[in-house]
Amino acid sequence: MAPSSTTSPRRVTMLAALLPALLLPSAALANPTPRPHALHGEVSVLARGVTHERITLGDPGARYDWTLQVTLPSGEEGVADSPVSSAAIAAEATDRLRGAGLDARSEEVGADELEDAGGPLGERVRVGSYATEAEASRARGAVIEAGYPASVWYEGWDGDAPAAEDDGGPVAVNVLTGDPARFRGEVGATFGADLERTETCAVSISTASIGSPG
Repeated sequence: MAPSSTTSPRRVTMLAALLPALLLPSAALANPTPRPHALHGEVSVLARGVTHERITLGDPGARYDWTLQVTLPSGEEGVADSPVSSAAIAAEATDRLRGAGLDARSEEVGADELEDAGGPLGERVRVGSYATEAEASRARGAVIEAGYPASVWYEGWDGDAPAAEDDGGPVAVNVLTGDPARFRGEVGATFGADLERTETCAVSISTASIGSPG
């Protein structure tokens, strides 16, 4: 998201990849409060006329394990390898990793069913369950030695783990609120550099860039 000033050369940069962002009426800025259904709602002022509210839904005490996520070959020329591939490729990788003495498992991956989209996407392969990130990191080398790239993964990021059902969680919702009486920029959307791989995201705003005093 990249708002830029149209009245001066000053520029605002907002990088909020994968953060749900809403521009709300200026009245919401006067008394920004946590939503009634939120367990937590922390509000910070990013710049004059712009606030960021982080709302946590579900159980903030929910705990998940760390695991090792295997990068699987796509099986198609010109298609990048990724954590999700066909059932046949996932089965082959699972067997190979188990043959190396590792606790490998394959899991189906699907998208929410919509009217014209969703459904099964393929299968992923994971190795082990660990209480801490450090433990998972120490075990990663054995997967690489068995012939597969792997990354350390927190299962709470999935959104499909059993603890995420009903009142599980936690689920973080991030809201950017801009005052239209003072905001003079433009708002655009971007997927970022890559849709396939995880990215580190940030929010950065120049404090002197949101229009003139309203």
